[in-house]
Amino acid sequence: MRPPGLAIVATLTALALVAAGCSSDGDGDSTQLVPAPEATVPARTIVPGVQSWAYQLQGEDGAYLDLTPLAASDSDLFVIDYSRDGSDEGRFTSAKIDALRDGGPGVRTVLAYLSIGEAESYRSYWDLAWQSDPPPWLGPTNPDWAGNYKARS
Repeated sequence: MRPPGLAIVATLTALALVAAGCSSDGDGDSTQLVPAPEATVPARTIVPGVQSWAYQLQGEDGAYLDLTPLAASDSDLFVIDYSRDGSDEGRFTSAKIDALRDGGPGVRTVLAYLSIGEAESYRSYWDLAWQSDPPPWLGPTNPDWAGNYKARS
């Protein structure tokens, strides 16, 4: 039997393949879901029982993420930020996640997004000392996203 952590990594890797078929609306807002091309792995093969899924990291026009519209949707799986605003103080409570998970006709799957390609200065893990003394893995600023820094491999 595989450890649960490996199953999660396998699921997230497969979701990354599905997400490759999605794009933002071009202005950095991640609220628009574009149908994945047919060659992309269907979500139901990754998480059994999933027929549709939604990916949202922020609200419209960069507003705080509100789970209420997502809970009202027909999606079976959600990929969301762990926090309404990216901060540790704004993280969603277990009760909020449970309400999203239990808000549909059946139990839904909720996954938290975490960028592994960039470090974000507005996240709880950010160390202010990195501004003047960056770790070796911290790369240049992403010119398209303020406060985001490329991660070096």
